[in-house]
Amino acid sequence: MLNSSWFFIETLHRLFILPTFLAGTIAVGLYITKGLRLPTTRLILLYLIFLPAYWTLTVQLHRWRTSRNAKRLGVKLPHTISGKRLGNLDLLRRLLGGLLRGYIGDIVDTVLDEEGVNTIKVSLLWSDVIFTRDPEVIKFVLSTGFDNFGKGPRAKVLGEGFLEPGIFAVDNPLAKYHRGILRPYFARERITDFKHFLQYTDKMLRILCNVADADEPCDIQEVFERFTLDAAGAFLFGSPDLNTLNLPLTRAGEPGASMGLYTGFVKGFEEAKNVLEMRRTSNIYAWTATQFFHNPMDEPAKLVSDYAEPLIKRAMEKRRVKEGDTDADEPECFIDHLILSMGHDTAGIKTQLVNVMLAARDTTAVLLAFIVYLLSVHPEVMEKLRSEILGAYSLEGIPTFEDMKGLKYLRAVINEALRLFPPVSKYYLHLLIA
Repeated sequence: MLNSSWFFIETLHRLFILPTFLAGTIAVGLYITKGLRLPTTRLILLYLIFLPAYWTLTVQLHRWRTSRNAKRLGVKLPHTISGKRLGNLDLLRRLLGGLLRGYIGDIVDTVLDEEGVNTIKVSLLWSDVIFTRDPEVIKFVLSTGFDNFGKGPRAKVLGEGFLEPGIFAVDNPLAKYHRGILRPYFARERITDFKHFLQYTDKMLRILCNVADADEPCDIQEVFERFTLDAAGAFLFGSPDLNTLNLPLTRAGEPGASMGLYTGFVKGFEEAKNVLEMRRTSNIYAWTATQFFHNPMDEPAKLVSDYAEPLIKRAMEKRRVKEGDTDADEPECFIDHLILSMGHDTAGIKTQLVNVMLAARDTTAVLLAFIVYLLSVHPEVMEKLRSEILGAYSLEGIPTFEDMKGLKYLRAVINEALRLFPPVSKYYLHLLIA
């Protein structure tokens, strides 16, 4: 597994070793053949000359190979755009500026519209990046040609100490192995067990009703994040003791204030997410360099481990006691399923739990928050949706999988919210083969 330290060392190797070797070779050659001993300043000057020459040669060689492979395979390369500054720094600045000032993806849409295409290639700091909104290309990347793409070395380094070697930090064949373990548990009987989530839904609705009765503002996304964390914790860990919905709400407009209320697993999970976000939005060469001295993921990862490992060990002991029981083959919770699938691999089970928790928690919370936002600015949609749901369940009914298929307007509302505000708004993949 590639870690941040090796990634940084490999980067140093590409950046310094070969140009330094070339400069040193010339210096040694001059000394042997002509007896010239170059001063340090001249050696540094030689290195500074060889560094851009080396990178220019490397980039041009890569482009030549790409063009040759495209001709051999009969492939049409994407439309390429270029900036006016070295390394296309002006394009990079424009893309980052659009990301900071608007919705994620808007600036890419703008550039694609300006170029009159749906797919573009741009070299940012000499690394080729392809942006696309073409449905056929997206279908190929995510479906029919899925095996040609992976997360790449950078994505794997981002999850170091928390997500690796889970499904978010590996490529095939390990990714297929993880999917094979996860998929059977999320069968229809499991995801339609609405009674499992009912207690958390009722608790959340009581909180929102109390806030409304008091005519006080609240951060609705924070409430949804707590709801999904508590429900996912019970579903995955089989332990209903996270209870973040029981904590007092923070004042609206004070982002991050709830962190001071969290302890144990929840604190570790939230802090680990913050470290992941810092890594994702920072220069990868800068933060990997700091990992030699202090890894900010160590403390939150320990808090998560201190909570999860005793639960896993208790579940293993419970499973051991039940050996020989014919009813014991049915897993009681996700941990139980993982023990049946992975044996006594405590570290692997913990990694699976963290990866699934990360996937389940924020995506659901973000979707719920944007649905509430959209309904609040479109009261006519809210009224029609409410009528459909009350017509199906009245005020006391509990949904079932079968009758939910008849709620077509609800499905349309969810799909439109996902279209306008997708929880995973961008997805980067690395080309594995030519």
